[in-house]
Amino acid sequence: MRQYDIKGRNALVTGASSGMGKELAYLLAREGANLVLAALPAEEDALEALARELEERHGIMAFPVAVDLADPGGPEFLHRRTMQQVPHLDILVNCAGLYAYGDFHELPLERQLLMIQVNVKALTALTHLFLPGMIARREGRVLNFSSTAAFQPTANEAVYAATKAYVQSFSEAVRQEVRHHGVKVCTINPPATRTPMTRDLPPDLPWFKIVPLADPVDMAAAALKALKRGKAFHVPDGRNYFLHVLLPRISSRESSARSAYVMMRPRMKKMETGVIALRAETEIDTDPQSVFNLMIDTRRHPDFVFGYVRQDEGPEILSPGVVFHWRIRLYGTTFRAHSRVSQFDSPRRYQEQIHIPGLMRATLTKSVCEVEGRTRLDWVWEYTPAFGLMGKLVDRIIGGQRTTQHGIEESVMGIKRILESGRV
Repeated sequence: MRQYDIKGRNALVTGASSGMGKELAYLLAREGANLVLAALPAEEDALEALARELEERHGIMAFPVAVDLADPGGPEFLHRRTMQQVPHLDILVNCAGLYAYGDFHELPLERQLLMIQVNVKALTALTHLFLPGMIARREGRVLNFSSTAAFQPTANEAVYAATKAYVQSFSEAVRQEVRHHGVKVCTINPPATRTPMTRDLPPDLPWFKIVPLADPVDMAAAALKALKRGKAFHVPDGRNYFLHVLLPRISSRESSARSAYVMMRPRMKKMETGVIALRAETEIDTDPQSVFNLMIDTRRHPDFVFGYVRQDEGPEILSPGVVFHWRIRLYGTTFRAHSRVSQFDSPRRYQEQIHIPGLMRATLTKSVCEVEGRTRLDWVWEYTPAFGLMGKLVDRIIGGQRTTQHGIEESVMGIKRILESGRV
């Protein structure tokens, strides 16, 4: 297959000041393309320095354009400025994007709507603005940066993954519409990559044990390959192709979504020591002491914690040595359990030792702290299934970790709801 010749072409690269966009700009300049480099106004100095560097190093023309694609008028402004710099555009690279990690309902709505504006609306507008010129000349390339997240629902990055699913579907559909006009629309589908956009990702995600963060240089090289070959989509690395393209095709969507949820949660499993550690945390718009007072006041403490039903009254305020007896229903079976407050250290932190005979022993550490003016509630549940390796195997089969994780998350969020509703 004859590859697309880059030399002498005019290319627009959005998101060109850092990450994969910047690395791809280097590669396109080395291939001899003239470049229009777009990035945020706050990054204008870096953009101008990059343009000068590429012109001096490769003898091409490079034009920096500062534009905010989160502004609804950004795409039209960029189109107008591009047409002032080059007679026509041969290559459109939609690399600019936004990302946010966390539960959908906890992330700021404004931030997620901006993600849709940049990842979906701006990309769509730029493609619509530049495509007619390519069709009229009967040649051109559009390279849209999608993601491996485009192929399955992905919890903890729900909106981001949904925007990339749009990019994937949109690109493949438009590709068919323009295939007889000499124009090819392609996508590059990198995994999580080490760029400023992903700096908020927790470093201990289970997923990174399978596929570590990718290098932006490698992903830019893969993007250039997809562009030159005119591939419909390109997923770098065979592991990523198997996990994100082939596996979802033979799995149910529910199974794919649940697997993504498990792999994108920082669960800190320590199977080599026999201890499994799970965490749930949230921020609450209440002063730290009020949060802690609710946790240690057994009269107001929510009864729904883990679905446990207390079997005795006990003292009104928790203190070291206090013991409670519980009844809990798990996996279709009722168990009896008891808990003992074993440690009360620091101003707002304590531990409970919990024993469910025949099932597990656990330590629950509850703490309240103030971080950057916000109150953070943090629960860590560490447990050891009974019966050694066999117990751990059964725990996995019956979904013990998933059930327990859900329990502590619901408990933490329940405390938050009570405090923020004023029912205390």
